[in-house]
Amino acid sequence: MILHHMTYSPVEKSVTVACFYYILLQIAYGLQARKILRETTMKSTFTRVYLLAGLIVSLLTGCEGTWQAGEATSPNVLHIVRTNPLPIPGHHLAPLNMVIHDATQIQNLYDAAHTLKKIPSGAIFSCPADFGLAYHLDFLRANTLIQHMDLNAMGCQFLTIAPHDTRYTTPSFRALLAKILNLPSLLPPDKP
Repeated sequence: MILHHMTYSPVEKSVTVACFYYILLQIAYGLQARKILRETTMKSTFTRVYLLAGLIVSLLTGCEGTWQAGEATSPNVLHIVRTNPLPIPGHHLAPLNMVIHDATQIQNLYDAAHTLKKIPSGAIFSCPADFGLAYHLDFLRANTLIQHMDLNAMGCQFLTIAPHDTRYTTPSFRALLAKILNLPSLLPPDKP
């Protein structure tokens, strides 16, 4: 058996922990079944084999697919579209529509997004001017969408991961995305 060091996203870690607790629950069920067998007159070999087989099958199938969850849910393609619905005074940004295939960079950005601090529900902000400049990120595994995210490049520069999951971005997160796009910045260049 060859073991490889793998990096797991927060979602994959949650799935693995949930699977671990499921296995513990199944073991507890098996111990309870053993106790029932001792206390009842149903001590036939057939009943014991039946209960043991049920426990083994539930242990083996209960977390089916979890052992390869790291590979199955890790993005290896990133599709990025920049939109600019309002003209930014003094700037013209060309449309941007890119597909990135560097799995390491993609996974680093994906993990960095999930480690950003969540914005509390009902929080109120006073943000700088926002002309709607946004980067739409689709993280895919081959052709299957794993996660869609929207980054507001201006204003408060929030990242929306899900309808009720918006996060503060950091300069290092925005720099990482700019580096992947081979841009000096996600914002338009300053006027000369």
